[in-house]
Amino acid sequence: MERVSGAIGRRLTLSRTPSRSGGRAIFLVILVIMQKQVLAGVGILIVVALLVWAYFWGVEKDEIKEPYRTSLTGEYVCLEKEDGTKKDSTQCAQGLKLEDGTLYALDFMLMSQIAPQLVSGDRISAAGVITDVRRMNSITWQDYNVAGIFSVTSILK
Repeated sequence: MERVSGAIGRRLTLSRTPSRSGGRAIFLVILVIMQKQVLAGVGILIVVALLVWAYFWGVEKDEIKEPYRTSLTGEYVCLEKEDGTKKDSTQCAQGLKLEDGTLYALDFMLMSQIAPQLVSGDRISAAGVITDVRRMNSITWQDYNVAGIFSVTSILK
């Protein structure tokens, strides 16, 4: 054992072997530190799990649909651009406005016969393929507020 005098004159006794209470204190400190690390690790795992869940299942994605066949009925219209302007009357951007207000650009290139002469306001029913406008590489339809391009294969006026 060694004796050490303090600055005030007190004597401290240092033991080379730790006492039981000192060993327990060190053990408890180490245990608390390990528990905090474990809790931090569990917290990180929970956050990562929530992020993965939100990415794959929890958050509804604005998915771009594959082209699909359907039949639509609506009013034949000349489409306005998003800024409110129209092409001149000789170059009308052909569209179909459904009852719910959804607009589709019309494409008659898939028809096996010549498309009938349509006038803005005509009510038509048509069958064809809808392609989401976000799937198109062309910027032509980006200026119009349309949900997609309706490639008509047959039409009833």
